[in-house]
Parts: sequence; structure tokens; C-alpha cells
Amino acid sequence: MKKLILTIAVGAAMTSCSSYMDEEPVVAGIPDEIKIEVSVADAASRAGYTSANLDKIDLVIFNNVNPDFSYSAVCSKVGMSWMADKSMAWDQARSTVSVAAVAPSRGLSSLSTLSISVPAFYGAESDVKNADFLLMRRDIDPKADLTADGKLPISLSHMLSKFTIDFGGAEVSSVKVEGTVLTGKCNLRREPATVEVSDDMPLAIAPFKTARGTYECMIVPQTAAKLTVTFRAGGHKYRWTPSGEVTFAPNTAYTLPLSVSAVGEAKGQMRKARY
Repeated sequence: MKKLILTIAVGAAMTSCSSYMDEEPVVAGIPDEIKIEVSVADAASRAGYTSANLDKIDLVIFNNVNPDFSYSAVCSKVGMSWMADKSMAWDQARSTVSVAAVAPSRGLSSLSTLSISVPAFYGAESDVKNADFLLMRRDIDPKADLTADGKLPISLSHMLSKFTIDFGGAEVSSVKVEGTVLTGKCNLRREPATVEVSDDMPLAIAPFKTARGTYECMIVPQTAAKLTVTFRAGGHKYRWTPSGEVTFAPNTAYTLPLSVSAVGEAKGQMRKARY
């Protein structure tokens, strides 16, 4: 797992929306300064967000004890460093805070319920990456949960499933994944926060064909009762169906190697691995 180091400097006189009342001014370099360490699990293929291509996250820090020390910030990668769009600091009591970090950036400003969706059509590899959804939702006690060098640990996980279909180099076309719901919800007020499907209307997905000849798409975590993969090869239409329900778990990559067993039928067994 690669790590991105993000340091957010705090000026001597903070100009954020916070009102410091009787608090002492915060000076850069003293223990009240918030510094953040970000880590992202590497994806199972080139498509999807990794430590190398992630360039922006949304960050929310909610201090229920002292709301003046609550923040929402957009953090952007500049060169090898990360910059936030505002200054932030711990309160003097080092109160426990609720933290949410998401990518790709979506203008997150509070611990709200997010609408999550994946495309029905993937025309480019970037569509697979942009459909990814990374999240950390955790309550942090800055007196106990910071890293050894005093940084707030942000560990982003892939909250969706990745589905790859491998035809072993065979020429196929019209590949469709049917039987999954494409929309979900994620309630950031909960810990842990999870993505749950938000309707019961499965739709077909046309996955992206990679340079390696595999087909990739993102799946909202769910149990698909009627998953089907269809494709055409050699002038015939083929269909693969599993023997039972298929559960797509978050932060998990699934690979389905397929081969033709008879006209109209395909065979294969799904494999899964950590994202």
C-alpha cells in the first residue's frame, strides 16, 4: 500500500469560518496543527483510483464538543504534496471528532447521505476510474489515534466492487452484464458507513474493453439473484449464469474467466480478491 502525505499548515491568525472565542491563537508548528496522512489501497488493475492517480479528496471533520473546530475542506495534490483549501486545527481539549474523507471529490460539506451510482455504459478506461468510490468514515481521538508523528490517519477504502470478465483472448462482442442495481446510498452519519442499493430495479451494463481484451465495470455492493453475462462470438449469442446468487462485496475485485462450452452456453467460475 502506497501512502500519500498531506500536510495542512495553519497560519498564526486563522481566517476560517471558526470563531475562537477565548482560545489562544494557533501558530504553525505547534501541536494543535492538523496534519494528515492519506493511504489508498492499490486497485486490482490499472482502472480505478490508486495512490498514484488520486489528485483530490473531500474531507469533513465534525467536532461535536466544540463545533467551532469543525471543518469541510477540499484537499488537492500539487506535485508530490497535498494542499487544503483552508486552515484547520484541533481544539485545545483534543476532543474526539467524526471524520469522513471521500474520493473522487464531490463537494462534500457535511456528514450527509451520499447518492452513489455506476454507469450503464463504459466507453473509456477513465469511466471505470471515475465510477470508483473511496471512503474513510471514522471517529478519531487525537489524543490516542494519531500516527507516531502526530498526523491524522486517512485510510481510504474502495467501497464498490470491480467486475472483470476474461475471455482468454477470444474475439467477442456485445458483452453485457445483467441483473445488478446501479444506484446506492451511503450514510456518513454512521460508523462504519456502507454503500447499500437504493432500489430494486436491475439494469444492464456494457463494460469497458481493456487493451488486454478483458471487460471491466464497477458494481454497487449487493447480492444479485439473477446475474447474467451475455456476449456474441463466432456469429452466435452466448449466455453465462451462475448456479445461485452472487454477492458483490465492497473493496473486492471479481474475475470471471469465460469459455464457450456449447452453442449458446458459456462456462466459468468467478474468483475474488481484495481490491
